[in-house]
Amino acid sequence: MAGRTVGGAGRSGFAPLRAPWRNCPLRSGARRAPGGGHLTPSPHHAGAPVPGEAAGDRGPVMISLEYYIDRANAAAYHAAAREMRRVRRRGGAPSWSLFEDMDEPGCYVETFVIESWLEHRRQHERFSVNDKAIQARVHALHLGPEAPRVRHSCPRLSARTAGAEA
Repeated sequence: MAGRTVGGAGRSGFAPLRAPWRNCPLRSGARRAPGGGHLTPSPHHAGAPVPGEAAGDRGPVMISLEYYIDRANAAAYHAAAREMRRVRRRGGAPSWSLFEDMDEPGCYVETFVIESWLEHRRQHERFSVNDKAIQARVHALHLGPEAPRVRHSCPRLSARTAGAEA
């Protein structure tokens, strides 16, 4: 048995270790997702505004974005919004929804909830170049000269606090 190789791995039966990090894309600074997406961090909203009282661990925070979409582009918007949903969920949002205004067809409101204001700030830091490209596809379908309206909301009353303020 001595001198036999196991699966061509050499005399000891163990394949020699190579430095797997030698060609690692992380060393060059650019990160790629399995599908080829660009995961390098993007300077996304580097200076996102801090609402008056929103600080630290206050939360949960509901973020809503209002889009106006041409009816002819609704299917493309829905597809892009589904991609955005994956970005939001991967970024830490336990819930995500897309609503269409019943009184104003073509007006969509994307909402997602983040655990705290601090976690939302971290979410901005984790936004990758690939995430930014997905967001650009969503925003490109928005009608109007201005970016979609964004709102950050924290609860005043919730099931947890309603009795405490009475």
